[in-house]
Order: sequence, then C-alpha cells, then structure tokens
Amino acid sequence: MSTGNGGAANVPIFLTPNERPKDLFGAISHLEIVYEAEKSGTELPEKFTTLKDRMDYFNLEMRSILGGSFISVLLAPLSSAVIGNHMPISGSFDPSVSDKVIAYILSFGYTIAYMMLFVYAAKLQRSTMSAIISSNLIAGMTLGAIIKLFLAAFVYGLMYFIVLTPDNIVFVFKLLIRAGISEGIYEFIRFVITAIRASLIPTIYIFFLTTVALIIVPWSVVIYTKINNKPKEL
Repeated sequence: MSTGNGGAANVPIFLTPNERPKDLFGAISHLEIVYEAEKSGTELPEKFTTLKDRMDYFNLEMRSILGGSFISVLLAPLSSAVIGNHMPISGSFDPSVSDKVIAYILSFGYTIAYMMLFVYAAKLQRSTMSAIISSNLIAGMTLGAIIKLFLAAFVYGLMYFIVLTPDNIVFVFKLLIRAGISEGIYEFIRFVITAIRASLIPTIYIFFLTTVALIIVPWSVVIYTKINNKPKEL
C-alpha cells in the first residue's frame, strides 16, 4: 500500500463508526489492521484519531478488565489458602511448590491470559496511529486493573472484619449444630470457613502483586517497542 493519496484514501475504512470494536478481541483485531497498514507504508496521521476514538478504546479495555477476570476475585482466597498452607490440595496438608503454582494458576489464569493479550497489543506499534490505539488500550486496562484491586481489597476487608468475624463464625457453627447436620459435613464447613478467613488478608497482597505484574509487563513491552521501532513523528 502506498504512502500517497491512495493509501490515505483507505483510512476511513479503519475508522468507520459502525465498525468500532465492542470487545477486547475486536479492539486488537482493529489494531492489527492499522498496524499492517502502517507496516505496508500507509501514512495514518494522528489527526485521524479523535479524542472520542481514544476514549472509546480506553473505556472499552477498562470495562473489559473489570468484568472479564472477575472470577479471579472469587477464587483468589482459595489460592491464598493453599499458598499459605491453610488448605490442602491433592490430598496433602503440606502443598508442594507445584501445588501452589497450580492453585495460583487456577485462580489467576484468566488474568494471566489477559496480560498476554495486552503484551501482544503492546507489540503492535508501527507508527503514530497504532501507537495511539495500543497505548490507549493498555491505559484503559491499567485503570480498570487498579479499580478492581481496590474493589477486591474492599471486599476481602469487609469479609474479614465484618462478615467472618470470630463471633459470627461461632454463631454459624451453633446454627449448624442445632440443625443436626452430620459431623463430617460440619467439620468440612468449619475447615473451609476457617481457612478462607485466615487467607483473606494475604489474598490482598497476592492480588496486589498480580495486578502490578498485569500493569508493568505490557507497559514494559510498550516502552521496549517504542525504543526499538523508533516510530516516526508526523
């Protein structure tokens, strides 16, 4: 594709409002098209991306990361319980390193997959427009990840200090005894509740470290790509 008027004439194809991406994969696909166009020599000046375009990509990825990996918020305490030796895995009360890695992946695998997608998006920077789209996608992800971290910390703190207090746990245990449940079920419920409560605060630290990695790794790729590609200034 040429860099003359013929190439510029194709620009509206990339920016048609009806083709605006609606999810993460659509946004990355759109970015791939722009990247390949720039790679083939098409000049796509910064003026072709309006403020609304940039905010669309930013908001899209902020919503994506907030909702897409919410499952990790629910499973993280279980992962923390295994890592902290509060809950067994594979029948062992002394989990090995591999057991802890498996527990972590089960809880945060979705988040790690998201991080890999954003790393890929960070590499798709050839010139001005692809750099703008890529950076706005990752910026939206960053804000979404930070918001989710604070929400998760709030939920875990609420569970620890208000919901699963020692008094409340004793009250639940008394209700279970009065309900006449079997001793085996009672012991299982008691064990799970106790293990989860002991893991809630450590979960905040694990969630924090995972969020830091989710943010730092793609941004590091962005910086590395900018330095190596040296996109020209238009």
